Amino acid sequence: MLYQQRRLPEADKLLGQILQRAPADVGALHLAGLIAQETGRLQRAATLLGKAVRLNPRTAPLLDALAGVLNDLGQRQEALAHWDQAVQADPGFADAWVNRGTLLKVLDRVEEALASYDRALSLEPNFAEAHYNRALALSQLKRFEAALQSCNRAIALTPGFAEAHFSRGTILADLKRDAEAMTSFRQAIALKPDHAEAYYNIGTSLLGLSRLREAIELFDRAIVLKPDHADAYHNRGVAQEELGLFDAAIESQEKALALRPGFEFLDGDLLQLRLTVCDWDGLDPTLTRISERAARGERICSPFASLLAIADPALQRRAAEIYAAAKYPADKRLGPIAPGPPGDKIRVGYFSADFREHPVSQLMIGLFENHDRARFHAVGFAFGPVTGDAMAARVAASLDAFIDVRGMSDQAVAQLARDEEIDIAIDLSGYTKHARTGIFAFRAAPVQVGYIGYLGTMGADYIDYILADRVMVPDSARRYYTEKIAHLPCYQSNPADRSVSITPVSRADIGLPEVGFVFGCFNNNFKILPAVFSAWVRILTAVPGSVLWLYITGDAAERNIRASAAAMGLDPTRIVFARRTPHPEYLSRLRLADLFLDTSPYNAGTTASDALWMGLPVLARLGETFAGRMAASLLTAIEVPELIASSLKEYEAMAIALAQDPCRLADIKRKLTHNRATSRLFDTERFARNMETAYTAIIARYQAGLPPDHIQVED
Repeated sequence: MLYQQRRLPEADKLLGQILQRAPADVGALHLAGLIAQETGRLQRAATLLGKAVRLNPRTAPLLDALAGVLNDLGQRQEALAHWDQAVQADPGFADAWVNRGTLLKVLDRVEEALASYDRALSLEPNFAEAHYNRALALSQLKRFEAALQSCNRAIALTPGFAEAHFSRGTILADLKRDAEAMTSFRQAIALKPDHAEAYYNIGTSLLGLSRLREAIELFDRAIVLKPDHADAYHNRGVAQEELGLFDAAIESQEKALALRPGFEFLDGDLLQLRLTVCDWDGLDPTLTRISERAARGERICSPFASLLAIADPALQRRAAEIYAAAKYPADKRLGPIAPGPPGDKIRVGYFSADFREHPVSQLMIGLFENHDRARFHAVGFAFGPVTGDAMAARVAASLDAFIDVRGMSDQAVAQLARDEEIDIAIDLSGYTKHARTGIFAFRAAPVQVGYIGYLGTMGADYIDYILADRVMVPDSARRYYTEKIAHLPCYQSNPADRSVSITPVSRADIGLPEVGFVFGCFNNNFKILPAVFSAWVRILTAVPGSVLWLYITGDAAERNIRASAAAMGLDPTRIVFARRTPHPEYLSRLRLADLFLDTSPYNAGTTASDALWMGLPVLARLGETFAGRMAASLLTAIEVPELIASSLKEYEAMAIALAQDPCRLADIKRKLTHNRATSRLFDTERFARNMETAYTAIIARYQAGLPPDHIQVED
């Protein structure tokens, strides 16, 4: 009675008196053990229950109770042995089957756990706790639809089951049904107002829907309830970064890393954030530490961050392999794709988060619009932000089919691609923002190819090819890629035209000096490293009256760049900052610069081809990595290799020489204007035919039953 009334101290005292008189009273030992467990005295609980089990070794409730205490003590194998004994002693004891299953799930023996829950439900079909735990096991196995059914059943049986509502939300989030997920999380909060994880998960869903300020509010609420919530700090930082609140984002990510020093891949993300604001303090030791730990196989740096600052292609491959294995291992649940007879057309699926006003679509639109419709059927699979801009509409109109898959799970998208009989899946996102690498882990098509959105190896055996040219990946560099190389005559897809504003603009209109040489760089700020910036300072110092016209992402980056310039003895007013403008106006303004200074080890891509289109020479240093050879590839394609430097020292000398030799620079500009109409770089139809030749060769190997191998496309 006292125990049922929750008067535990009084009950415990009375049981002690009973056990003094009758030490072998199994009922008293059992109840005293349960009270000791509930009041945190686990060793005493184990002693009392252990004695009871020795007295009655075939009593299932005693074995179940002792197993629970042993599990609480971390003695999991001993606990499992006792739960096994409990279900052997009483195969009809549903509670023991559920408890056994829960431990098996923790031990990552999930299929066995599932069988244990199923046994419990065969005994008690309306056992809500069993349905709930079954849902967790199915979710762990990524069988989300089945998990959702089990969770729904648990809620139907026990509507006030807060954790079941919460788990239903996580399952719906995994299925990309974010709006429904948030409804479940809110129901969990209604039942349990201090549910920090529910607030956090609503924030994560809002983040996925790009409702960034709302997401931050929810992460803040989770942090108030759980101040050590490292994941909430991390995702808050992600939302702040997307809003351009870079200082706040850095503070959030530093807090997440302080709370969880081993936070996977966060060191690399934090490095990228600091580079975004041009904060180079302590950069060298940070790079050394990240490189050493990546070389040891640690989960320290995301692949994209490795492209920015690690100029070693072997380390970039290692970082990608670590990330792919940790985040997106191959998933065989859909089974192999059975070879079929060749169709009338090769069916190509383009998968991207960037079918909108974005560099990827700006480059790819020409290919989409020039595909040979008699031989190819092109399908777009879109999973990025919905913008409703003109480019989004143009992309959708340029493809034979365009499918919005944002609300579908990775598995469902892969199955859809199979249903559409896609022959070649082209991943245009790689490891960039909003990417869906998991789709390819399920194998969406017989052949899967990486192209243009991400400039490096994916480090995953389910990506069969990477498209490149021989400047990007010479034969000597093949070992740095897990993919086979499909060499094109020219790497970068480009449209045959670009929309350029006709509104006149002068240097004075945008703060540039009317007289003097204008060096420019319009790359993302995270591509600027101290060695390159130091070279820029020396170049400006050697060319009196010159300025550097620099794209800047925000106030923090501008502040840090000015401080670095001043520390190096350069008047900060010789750097003129540009902010983002609409693309046609941006292109028009490029005419006001004299020479584009590229970055390394991560080169310009779209910004370089934009500059070359407008006749602005691009000076680039040839690096060792895919991203570090991008600009050299473009300059080779437009037949101006004289703008490629082999070292930073040569790059610096060439910049100074060109600024001091206006006649030579004018000749290069005339050459660019001429070559724009005659070279490979902007010949969209020619590029489309070469790309289609690559696709045909890739599919021919597959249909012949041959494994992927390196391919060379002749122009």
